[in-house]
Amino acid sequence: MKVHDILEDLKRAFEMNEEFKSFSVGFAEYTEDKDGTIYLKDVEAIDWDEDEEFFLIPSGIAKHYELQAKSYTAIVLYEELVSLPDIHKFDVFARSKTKVAKDGSVASINSPTWATNYLTNDKIIYFQHGDSLDS
Repeated sequence: MKVHDILEDLKRAFEMNEEFKSFSVGFAEYTEDKDGTIYLKDVEAIDWDEDEEFFLIPSGIAKHYELQAKSYTAIVLYEELVSLPDIHKFDVFARSKTKVAKDGSVASINSPTWATNYLTNDKIIYFQHGDSLDS
């Protein structure tokens, strides 16, 4: 999945239902037992690097990367990404597991995203990463 895929998916979602613009933004992964259960994490920051990789940063982690935490809605994310055309071809990763060492250094596992989905009852648009149910 690339940043332009997120933009296309969000645009389609907004055309389908205007209410999606106000939904929060997160990412999800299936549990290891693949019973269909997913864990959702809110996105509080985005980042990218010189290797053309784009990252969705979960709640509570932005400060460790010296990033400003935000309360992302789908439209806020969409507008921010539209304003950054140089990163539209970057691969998208979720910072799925992050460990902060006692010395303040940060290590993370970056998992590629592969789909966009939404939960209307929870009012969230989320990006799936990690293993799919059929892998």
